[in-house]
Amino acid sequence: MFNKSFSGCIERFWQRLKLGAPIYNEAGHASLNIDGATVLFSDALDGNGIELIIHLGYLSNDPMQRQQQLERVLQTNLATVSQLCVLAELQDEEPAKTRLQLRASCRGYGDQEKLVETLEDLMASVHLYQPFVGETSSFSADLSRGYPSPHTAPDLDNAVLFHL
Repeated sequence: MFNKSFSGCIERFWQRLKLGAPIYNEAGHASLNIDGATVLFSDALDGNGIELIIHLGYLSNDPMQRQQQLERVLQTNLATVSQLCVLAELQDEEPAKTRLQLRASCRGYGDQEKLVETLEDLMASVHLYQPFVGETSSFSADLSRGYPSPHTAPDLDNAVLFHL
């Protein structure tokens, strides 16, 4: 639920970035456009922090392409979970329409540096996951040969991958 701690934190954050006053939508979310991506800031469901969400796009309707996209999203999620505080989420909107979004949580309302770090992690993740959405994802040709594209594959040093 929208509360004063959330709004106070967001207002301080906007001031820090010299953006003026934040504008909240009817759901109580503030939004910020960074490098073409819209970041939604919302109060966490438990009222003890801020959730940052970016909607990246939709997975393919083609079953084969969709399966490849799902595998790459899961692999990337596992590879980055120890390095970034961001998780990829899949939201089914219709039987054949799945949206990919990224979510990061910043617990508490007082640590502006932590909020900046969380936002930086979220924005770094956009570049990892963006190639996985749409009908003609840039990695599909590389996956058909069994090799991830070097320009879209995450750094896998010190990561554990599980083959699904």
